[in-house]
Amino acid sequence: MHLLNTKKDMKKINYRLVFNRKKHLNAQGKALLQVEASLEKKKIYFSTHIYLTPEQWDNKKKVIKKHPHARELNYMLLDFIIHLEQKEAVGTSEHLHHSNLQ
Repeated sequence: MHLLNTKKDMKKINYRLVFNRKKHLNAQGKALLQVEASLEKKKIYFSTHIYLTPEQWDNKKKVIKKHPHARELNYMLLDFIIHLEQKEAVGTSEHLHHSNLQ
């Protein structure tokens, strides 16, 4: 029997949007917007394939602003993070199911 039997024992992955992580703008004056996934002290980054100027990113609210498609892009980003969280939840429930079978 595994020690991890309950959902409360599982660690939660935290997701957040990170703009211009490498502190470098491309030739068009834009930088990549990424999703950071962190668990304990480990981090990985997912590309959103969205490049913005610094003026198009609200770092406090973590949303795109002053962009012709800001509303649609913000919904897409929210959907992207929800999709990651759902994949995490499925993986967690499968892990719990398998550990309870043993």
